[in-house]
Amino acid sequence: MWATELDRPDLDEARRWLTAAAEGGDPFAQYNLGQPLATLLDPAELGQARRWLKAAAEAGIGEA
Repeated sequence: MWATELDRPDLDEARRWLTAAAEGGDPFAQYNLGQPLATLLDPAELGQARRWLKAAAEAGIGEA
């Protein structure tokens, strides 16, 4: 996610799409959702970030 380059409505829309894909079991979406939740938001959404990064790691995404 390029949070510094998108305006707020675009971030909200991206989050909706990533969440739908992550809930559908896409490990790359899980990682790409978890990472900004942990590092880009202020305050961070650590509970949700952990949920998605753990799911990505369990699916074999090494970076998670």
